[in-house]
Amino acid sequence: GVQLAQRLSMADAAREMPQRDALIGSLVALEGKYVRLACAAAMRDALANALAALAETDRQSSAGASAQTSSFAALASPAGRVQSGKTTKAGRGDGLGSSSALRRSANASSSSRDASGSGMGSGTDDDSSAAHQSALALQRGVDDAFFVAQRSVQRALKTDAPAATGAALNNTAAALADAVRAPLEDLAASSSHGAAAAAAAALATAAKFSRRLADSVRPEHAVVAAAAAEVRAIASAFDASARSAAREAAAPHASAISAGLSAGDRNLADLVAAEAAAICSGPASAAKEIVAEALAEFISEAVEERLFAAQYDFDAAIDMEREVRGAAANLAEIAGPPARERLARLLQLAEVLAAETPDDLEGLFAPGAPPRVITPAEARRALMRRTDLDRSAVTRLKWT
Repeated sequence: GVQLAQRLSMADAAREMPQRDALIGSLVALEGKYVRLACAAAMRDALANALAALAETDRQSSAGASAQTSSFAALASPAGRVQSGKTTKAGRGDGLGSSSALRRSANASSSSRDASGSGMGSGTDDDSSAAHQSALALQRGVDDAFFVAQRSVQRALKTDAPAATGAALNNTAAALADAVRAPLEDLAASSSHGAAAAAAAALATAAKFSRRLADSVRPEHAVVAAAAAEVRAIASAFDASARSAAREAAAPHASAISAGLSAGDRNLADLVAAEAAAICSGPASAAKEIVAEALAEFISEAVEERLFAAQYDFDAAIDMEREVRGAAANLAEIAGPPARERLARLLQLAEVLAAETPDDLEGLFAPGAPPRVITPAEARRALMRRTDLDRSAVTRLKWT
């Protein structure tokens, strides 16, 4: 690399443009290999540290988690990692840990966590601390990887060669997909809820960094514009992976709410309040905003199905609306407006259901009325669940 740079300086001084372009191409290709290896090394170390944090918590909090501890420890130690290249300083190699080994290890952790009873609604300070330690380790890995990627693109920009900038962006997109997104997706798919939450937070950060990287270049040339679009596509993929990981982390909380509703011993708002507290104090605390948003999506789907399956008089409809609004408020305290957006359909259906008379809803879909995410057909279907309303009056509503 140093030799190529020296020859490039000589070509610049002599204004030998064909040789200069060829040397730039060689440097960009070499840079691409460096970016891939550096990103892989950063994420490998980050994953090892994150898994070590989770394993330490299991050793402290669950006597029945010996299988998980040993499998996590095997991955977290240098000897337990499968590497594709030579080991260098501080045990750093050129490859990532085996994805299949990672998934097998964390699958083992899931079953032992479930067996040990570290369930929802009972998060501990140890759980929260380990979650933040593992999330911090992954965030550092993402930070390091994107620092390398950003410096690579900046060096390409200094050449004033659109082809070099485009190639650097393409190399970066490939490195981010292979060395950052893939291992984080494997971690999220492990069924360990703390690991899924930590991965969700790291993936969300990676999406933000990817967009920032794409915006750092001026797409004045077609090659650069196409490459920047590829980086933005990677950002969208990071977003999708973050949402998927958040759903993995939110799944046990959603199951607890569903079980509580089926048992009929607590109302929706109380159940959501308990699970919101568990999100903030348990393994999912590392990504509490995005996990609460995912939980809101779960609730919207499940409770909407229940709403259309039940029948209500006016008092029961008022109670349903109150519970839905309470649930939305609890999750909005954690996730803010995104939680309310995920619950918008359910909030609007509950509002319609709780109308005193059909005439009160005459202007629901009128021009100038607040925008609705539900359709007139869905609003009418919700009103039909009321046993105390005149069905003919509901049918006569002139909604377009």
